[in-house]
Amino acid sequence: MTRKVDAYIQEYYNNGEIEYNMWMHYNGVDFAFLHRNEEAALFAQYYKRKMLSSSLSKDGMSFTDTHGQTISSESYDSLLAGIKGLENIDKGLISLIGGCANLDIQSDLTIHLNGEEYPIVRNVNGENYKSYDACGFSKKGVSFEELAKLDQQISQLPRSTKDKRK
Repeated sequence: MTRKVDAYIQEYYNNGEIEYNMWMHYNGVDFAFLHRNEEAALFAQYYKRKMLSSSLSKDGMSFTDTHGQTISSESYDSLLAGIKGLENIDKGLISLIGGCANLDIQSDLTIHLNGEEYPIVRNVNGENYKSYDACGFSKKGVSFEELAKLDQQISQLPRSTKDKRK
């Protein structure tokens, strides 16, 4: 079975200001329903632990328990539900990529934004997807072209309600 992580970036309004949230699906299952799919839930737990081992910060990350209920802090068996705020999403992308390319995870990663898909991590092919690990052991690589397209789209997102009106 191919492991895959889909992350969806969406804007929402909070007290009249535009904010952004990114939420996760694991092997096609929304984080809130992982309790109904044991295999996807175990993958999500393992992925989170591997991803956070390479992360410098948990800023803006939200976690759930194994039943999809939001919890106040990360624990061993919690799941990564999402990341709030564009700055945190930007920082979190590196950890998401690192987690997917981890030798124990080996997962595809697709980011969804404004109806577009950005297949960031796939199998290394030497052309579009370059190895992410320095030794080249990982089967998963990063498309820096797709990452640049995503970064371009993120940089064009309005940062506040005032920006949206321009």
